[in-house]
Amino acid sequence: MRDLKSLLSAAAILLCAMATGAVAQERVALVIGNGDYASARSLDAPVPDAQLMSAVLEQTGFDVTLLTDADQYAMERAISDLGQRLRDAGGSATGLFYYAGHGLQLNGENYLVPVDADIRAEDEIDIYSVQVDRVLRVLLSSRNETNIILLDASHETPFPDLGPLDPQGLAEIEARRGTFVAFSASPDTVAYEGIYGGSFAKTGAFAESLAEAMSWEGRSIEGMFLDVRNSVLQASGGSQIPWRDSRLEGDFFFLPGEPPAEPEPEVVSQANETLARQLWETMASTAGPVQIIGFLRNHPNTEVSDEARMALMKSLGAELTPPEPGNDPTEGMDASPTETDFFRRAQASGSIESYKSYLGTFPDAVFADLAYREIAAQQLWSNVRSSGDPVQVIMFLRSYPDSSVGDDARGWLEAWLDDEVVAQVDGSDAAVDGSPQVSESDYFRRAQASGSIEDYEAYLAEFPNGVFVEIALAEIRALEDAGQPSAPAEPEAEVAAATPQPATPAPVQGGQGGKVLFDQPLSRGEPQVDGRSIAQIIEGSPQYPPIEGLPEVVWKEKTCSDCHQWNRERLCEQANTYLTDIGRFALDKQHPMDGFKQVLADWADGGCE
Repeated sequence: MRDLKSLLSAAAILLCAMATGAVAQERVALVIGNGDYASARSLDAPVPDAQLMSAVLEQTGFDVTLLTDADQYAMERAISDLGQRLRDAGGSATGLFYYAGHGLQLNGENYLVPVDADIRAEDEIDIYSVQVDRVLRVLLSSRNETNIILLDASHETPFPDLGPLDPQGLAEIEARRGTFVAFSASPDTVAYEGIYGGSFAKTGAFAESLAEAMSWEGRSIEGMFLDVRNSVLQASGGSQIPWRDSRLEGDFFFLPGEPPAEPEPEVVSQANETLARQLWETMASTAGPVQIIGFLRNHPNTEVSDEARMALMKSLGAELTPPEPGNDPTEGMDASPTETDFFRRAQASGSIESYKSYLGTFPDAVFADLAYREIAAQQLWSNVRSSGDPVQVIMFLRSYPDSSVGDDARGWLEAWLDDEVVAQVDGSDAAVDGSPQVSESDYFRRAQASGSIEDYEAYLAEFPNGVFVEIALAEIRALEDAGQPSAPAEPEAEVAAATPQPATPAPVQGGQGGKVLFDQPLSRGEPQVDGRSIAQIIEGSPQYPPIEGLPEVVWKEKTCSDCHQWNRERLCEQANTYLTDIGRFALDKQHPMDGFKQVLADWADGGCE
């Protein structure tokens, strides 16, 4: 049960709504709350949450059908009735579907779990659950102007026999035209436990925040959801972030009224910056690629957006890395030589038709599961690729990393990363003074093209904390296992400084007490850095390319600052990477300014003074 504060809050909401009067257009809603499950873990919050939402929606002009602890037949019947009610209401009607209870995702599809479901294997999910896409189809087929879907279903896998699904929570949905879709938690995450008491009561925070925000007159649904997100974010201590996607073609108000005064653009911009910064700070250390993509879709041009893009590039390592070669899945399977040869030819062909031919030729095929899995992967990839949605590609790669189209999917994702993310990071691919630059992806692609340990090590030396570090290290290990020798160190080369200084003979770190300081000359027994401060060194020009094969126009007579976009703050960030485990690997790699990386590491270790 809810406490007195919640009940009073709900009553105040209803009174406020009643005073507003009826709205003009037809409004139709279906609200479902499932908590008392027969074979799954029970939930305390969904039924009272559904009751609260039903009451608030009625007072904001909706004709509400409320179901609690509904079985599969009741849910399916009610969804069909919702479509009929919307068609009867006419094209200007608004449809709303709210669900609280268990939800599941499988292969990028979302499912709502009825209370009578007894799911013991993944292939039973679509049999005993209600597909969210069915709700979307019903709403869209009604051809009304506005539809709202609110899903309060982001919980851990509820069935003991099913085991944990990966990913958990709900998969991202792309809103259709005229539709607003919202989840209580970000895609692929579960709701936070322990708020307001009870099992999975965090879901209650989402419902109560919605109910409160719906009571504000003149507040559009977009502005309302920002308040809901902030409220849940605060209640969960940053552990849960509600998510939404919208393709509404106009403003929607639960309670029409006099809108609040429009703030000045500068105020709005600052508020958006503050919101984005606070949101990113709460999720930066734990967010995966799907959550970061969602953040960037909502906040593409803020002060923290580039930081989010860098985090996204690093977080995609698992999806971009091909799986390690494993055992042949056909080994040990009792198939005739004829069938085995036929299946091998299907694998070599890689076409759906060849796998279907194999299955048709051998009705009791030994390798049937492998063939059906490959057919499913290729058919799904065709749809995913045409969607152009990186989230769907990520979900595909998590489900089918070793399929015959896995490399194609990884190539698509890498190209998307280059075009839509890397290119937008400040200084990544931009020209400086009209001169072309070489991005991290260019370095890495050269290493892939050459297939040499030397080029992979050169990439690691230049980008010790880069996007493709894990892939490069894996490639180096594979090449070493194959017998390719490591690259010899480059011979030392002189580096011209913009303003050479006479070397200081004493072999000290530089600065007070041997401490490395930004503006004081160094003396470390290394001619490339001796006699110059860090500030002067970064204005120097290399005398040979930092990676073999780079055209002269890219590096010759250019300074380090041109290439790296360094200022003191950014240089400090780079220097601190050399104190990490990956960065220490890079300290041993040759650089056109021999010893400079160790100088930076010592400078960072002293606080970048």
